Amino acid sequence: MDGSKLGGPVVGWNLQDSIGKRNGDIGVQRAEYSGQARGGPVQSELKSTLRNALDKLNGQRRSVVKTMGLMRATSIILAVFAASILSPGKAQSWNPATHAYMEESLCRKIRQLDDGELHNRIYGANALDLFNNNFTATSLKFAAYLHDPTQDNFLKVWKAAGSKGEKAFAHGFVSHNNSWGMDSTGHLSGITLGRGEGYVIAKANVLASLLKPLLEEQLGPLSDAVVLDLCHHFIEVGVDFLVRRMDPCIGEKLMAAATYRTDEVPQLLATAFKADFSALAGIPEEDAAPLIVDAEGDFRPSLWLYGAALDLDAEDDALDLVSEGVAKVGAEYLGLPEGWDRALAPTVKQGILVAIMLCSPDIKKELSATTERVNLNLSAHGIFW
Repeated sequence: MDGSKLGGPVVGWNLQDSIGKRNGDIGVQRAEYSGQARGGPVQSELKSTLRNALDKLNGQRRSVVKTMGLMRATSIILAVFAASILSPGKAQSWNPATHAYMEESLCRKIRQLDDGELHNRIYGANALDLFNNNFTATSLKFAAYLHDPTQDNFLKVWKAAGSKGEKAFAHGFVSHNNSWGMDSTGHLSGITLGRGEGYVIAKANVLASLLKPLLEEQLGPLSDAVVLDLCHHFIEVGVDFLVRRMDPCIGEKLMAAATYRTDEVPQLLATAFKADFSALAGIPEEDAAPLIVDAEGDFRPSLWLYGAALDLDAEDDALDLVSEGVAKVGAEYLGLPEGWDRALAPTVKQGILVAIMLCSPDIKKELSATTERVNLNLSAHGIFW
């Protein structure tokens, strides 16, 4: 597979154009986190589009669903899941809604809930994964570089940040890290569960023992490593759905973060990382900077559309859409013939539902404890707001 083409449909897509039109003019309708906003015309149009996408993926009304916008939406949503499943050796991480939930909790601790700051911090808390959507060799190396638990490479964006918006973004970016940030409790050592291995890994091991017979019944013999990789992802998606239950507006907040992040972000990332990207890629810094900007440009609408999927009113609709996406990419990951994704989707959905069941009793405690630890670690490393 030529992974470098996976994000292709994103190029040239105006994010604001996809949010809504009013009186014939493009106009972003700023989403307030109230019940009124969730019923507005933009939300209704979005939900209708995604429901049509779900119908298409289920093989219903295929002749009706033909718009390029839908194809773009579907491909971008799939790319989000491809990032988690197909990246060999990628450090596992909490999924976008979970990062957003914990970042907002950090904001609440210091009573900072200004919308602009919150949008930048939520976007930053997810942007450490921006190279995970691109499967070129250099991007995979740089994704590993950013997630390396033995290094503090992520701090370079904090050191480069100057304006208020840049600092808010950088604060979120740093909070994500796999050394002592949010990801460390998921995949290095949990607090309430999974000490010495990580909460997500502990739960994935349990899920793998439950699901392996079901997966092998459908797919034939699978190595323990492959089953565990798939179950890691099921756990992370399942936790996002539990976060959705705790905060029904979490999808909307991801959309708002992607829409309203400061325009300074691309240049900030290029400034912070172009030298290291240049060294890894063996190219001049002036060539590395545009590649970083392009990666952020692909990541931004991916995050927006993942939030849109989570923002569907009915959990089952969102689960169906997500399961279809995971199955599509999972089938490619496993090298299955074309059409197997449709057969695999019910198994994927079952895996996510079991993951939800496994994590439901204790995930809120783990996320709360993680937030407390990250807050202390940020202060200890001189990251003050």
